[in-house]
Amino acid sequence: MGKNWIPSAFLLCAFVVGLAACGDGAMTAVGMAAGWVGAAPDPRVAAIAPISAVTDGDLHQGTQTGPNAGFSREPLESIVVPTLLIGGAADVGAETLLEPYTTTCGPDVLSITEATGLTNLYVVSFFKRHLHGEAA
Repeated sequence: MGKNWIPSAFLLCAFVVGLAACGDGAMTAVGMAAGWVGAAPDPRVAAIAPISAVTDGDLHQGTQTGPNAGFSREPLESIVVPTLLIGGAADVGAETLLEPYTTTCGPDVLSITEATGLTNLYVVSFFKRHLHGEAA
C-alpha cells in the first residue's frame, strides 16, 4: 500500500448518497428526499436518516409563509427512499411517541454513551443495508 492508498470505506459515489444530519441539516435531508422550496427531490438520494428534524409545517412555519415554511403532508408522503427517523425526548412533537419508552429507555436504564453507541450502530447498519445491500 502506497501513501496514496484510500480504504474502500472512504470512497464516495456522487450518484448514490445517503444523508444523515441533525436539526436544520435533518430538515435539508428530508427536503432532498421529498422536494422542497420548489425543487424536485434529488435523484441521487437513496436513503435518509434525519435526526431531530421538525417536519410539522405548523411547528416549523412560525411567521414564515411560502414553499419553504415547512413540510406539508403531501411532500412527506411522497418520500420513496428508505427513511430512518431518529428523535429524542426533548424534540418538538415527540411527546406522543415517547410514552411506551419512558420506562425502558430513560437515563436510569441507558447511559448517554450507550444511547449514542446504539444510535451510531443503527444508522451505520441502516446505510449498509440500503446503500450497499448488505443483510441486516
